[in-house]
Amino acid sequence: MTKKLFGIACVACFCCNAAHSQTSDPAPTSIFSFDGFGTVGVAHSSESKADFLANDLQGTGAGRGRAWSPDVDSRIGGQLTARFTPQLSGVLQIVSEQRYDTSYTPRVEWGNIKYAFTPDLSVRVGRIVTSVFLESDSRKVGYAQPWVRP
Repeated sequence: MTKKLFGIACVACFCCNAAHSQTSDPAPTSIFSFDGFGTVGVAHSSESKADFLANDLQGTGAGRGRAWSPDVDSRIGGQLTARFTPQLSGVLQIVSEQRYDTSYTPRVEWGNIKYAFTPDLSVRVGRIVTSVFLESDSRKVGYAQPWVRP
């Protein structure tokens, strides 16, 4: 049942994102914008003594549990951005991917308020992903990366 809901959520997110990107109005009338993303991937491993996982927070993967697994790389997410003024904005990003208990419970990845003092200096307060790989803005968006994994 969880995989069926995950599939439905993927389709809904892609449709919503496609509808959002199809608008031809160059000046948005709302302070809010929504963007969604999703990645469906299948991993294979012939290792019978261990599972291949994308990170330590996943419950199962390809290998010991089953040879093929869609749980390793598949995820769906949405991001709500609010531009209150040219200097003040906020971001809320929620991502659903396999967790340690093998559920796909959504969690907040980003949730912050940003104030830009100048074009070159801004301050964010809230939940922010550390930019270890200098690609934190797109690290969960699989199709935005030219490599398999950072």
